[in-house]
Amino acid sequence: MDNAFCTINNQTYSAYQFSQLDIATISQLRRFLECPTCHAPAFFRKAARNGQAACFGARPHNDECIESAPLSRLINGENDDEDVLHNDGQRIVLDLNYGAAEAVNHIDDDMNENGAGRGVRFRGNGNRPNAVVHRRLSTILRSLIINPAFRFSEQMIEVGTINQTISEFFVPFNEINQNCIGRICGYWGQIVDIGAGQDGTIWLNSGGREDVSLCLPTTIQQRFFDRFRINMVEDLVGSYILYLGDLRVSQNNKYYIVIDELTFVTCY
Repeated sequence: MDNAFCTINNQTYSAYQFSQLDIATISQLRRFLECPTCHAPAFFRKAARNGQAACFGARPHNDECIESAPLSRLINGENDDEDVLHNDGQRIVLDLNYGAAEAVNHIDDDMNENGAGRGVRFRGNGNRPNAVVHRRLSTILRSLIINPAFRFSEQMIEVGTINQTISEFFVPFNEINQNCIGRICGYWGQIVDIGAGQDGTIWLNSGGREDVSLCLPTTIQQRFFDRFRINMVEDLVGSYILYLGDLRVSQNNKYYIVIDELTFVTCY
């Protein structure tokens, strides 16, 4: 579990943010943690010397809670809080093919290819590593939605050959501007309206005419619906969406993003 809600100060923390608190604060707050979705009691698991990043867990999650994860993702060993405070290099690797045997997808400058190179995970060799955590695109979107502090984090995220801070790489729809044109980023936000073009293209609109829209071409629509179990396109209204791609601008100065690769999109 990447995030936990603290009932003593009504603040949501990412595991990394929580691990950076001083020892006394961690000791005080860790007894007042709960799952931000199902509100089950939660615990904080410190970073391990073998490279496993700090994380949260619940005791246990309520049935069907989306934050639930197998206990195998948690570390078994314990180390002292002093080690957590000095292990400040935690970095997130965005695994677009999560679950495959250490597969890593590489995104080129045009976002047209999805490489299948072999990724390298840390293997302990006696020295304490900087903690690395692999995450799904859907997990990142949930963190962006429920944890405002996560959006402004200086924590590093690796997406293929791209290495940027979370605050640099993920751009909410309402902060898109001309400086984003042509930039490959994680653009995300809420869908508030659906439009349709004469050629059958579906437009997922984030607001008024001045706001960005996402183009869903006819060639990808059915696969998109099947993947996200959508019966009617109107079911997307109110949903959040995250897409890794480049921002474009039309001849009418309208910002838009073309969803042309399912690997780079998730909905919530």
